[in-house]
Amino acid sequence: MRDGKAAEQRVEADEARPARASPLNPVLGIFGLLGTMVKSVFSGLGRVCVYSSTLSVLQAAYAYHNVPPSTLAEFIRQWGMGLLFVWWVKADSRQTRYWPCYDFDTFLFFGWPVLLPYYLFRTRGLRGFYLVFAFLGLWSAPALAAALVYLVI
Repeated sequence: MRDGKAAEQRVEADEARPARASPLNPVLGIFGLLGTMVKSVFSGLGRVCVYSSTLSVLQAAYAYHNVPPSTLAEFIRQWGMGLLFVWWVKADSRQTRYWPCYDFDTFLFFGWPVLLPYYLFRTRGLRGFYLVFAFLGLWSAPALAAALVYLVI
């Protein structure tokens, strides 16, 4: 019994003591903030934004040099966005706990222009259309960047 009371008193004494300031706290705080930012950028929607931005730069470079994109670049552009949309919906479905059917990810991969708005409307109601317009903007951003560079130059 005595050891238990002594342990409780030590815990109470440790809790009552103020935390010591470390000279590394500001540095660790910055790394913690950077870690949070990196984690949010590489979250599901962050991946789509990074992918769209990268494609926008590449399409603009192709338009600037007035050369058609390579076959591999076209393949990645056409199928990569659908794959990232599926990846995002799978991550989002874990939070919303909504998965319409067994093989919805395959259906979504091939028919994302129809099924992505359906999923967003079903899980978010009318607020889901804000995300629909955001995804359409991300999908069309590379083509718009290339057209803008082509028209300006």
